[in-house]
Amino acid sequence: MLERFVNKLRNRDSNSLVYNFYKDKGKIDNLNAYLHFMKKQRPTILLVGEAPGYKGCRKTGIPFTSGNILALHRLYQPIRTKLTYNKKDKEMTATIVYSVIDERIFKRCVFWNSFPFHPHEKDKHKTNRPPTSDEIKEGRSYLNLLDNIFQFEIYAGIGKSGIKCLDMVGCENSFYIRHPSHGGKREFTKGLLKLIWLDMVRYS
Repeated sequence: MLERFVNKLRNRDSNSLVYNFYKDKGKIDNLNAYLHFMKKQRPTILLVGEAPGYKGCRKTGIPFTSGNILALHRLYQPIRTKLTYNKKDKEMTATIVYSVIDERIFKRCVFWNSFPFHPHEKDKHKTNRPPTSDEIKEGRSYLNLLDNIFQFEIYAGIGKSGIKCLDMVGCENSFYIRHPSHGGKREFTKGLLKLIWLDMVRYS
């Protein structure tokens, strides 16, 4: 099922407003390595953000990461030899997220985006724009496939687009978490820790 998911991502065409970086072998291999590793951890929480940015996920293929995170953060040490990255690449959101995440959180959560490709201004690849409603609707099919693979039990939207996508899918047990950028680190941390607590309580 993971192979079907990866192939679906790879086959999506780019256009003047959207870039599919998963056509690049290094990016799709990175994502594949991440998802296979996470599958072994038996995660129970899906964290859904807005869309990949040109400084982060577009360069790595893994949501909410940067080349610097993949190169240096200890949580990626088990699969680092399978990854392609440039350790000089940094992205603010990824830096904030991984200043909060520890091993306990990392192994319980899978990161994804409401629209898994890079939406940018027309013909301007070094820009970011919010995904449109139609793009979020398109992203729903990828999210459904991912959910079928992992069978998550808790869902959280990071920011408005993330929760909008979860609402479209009709996910039960979905929560809203403040996006960590623009001064949101404290609220993001509180929301994330609440989810981990809820997940732990279910098994206590």
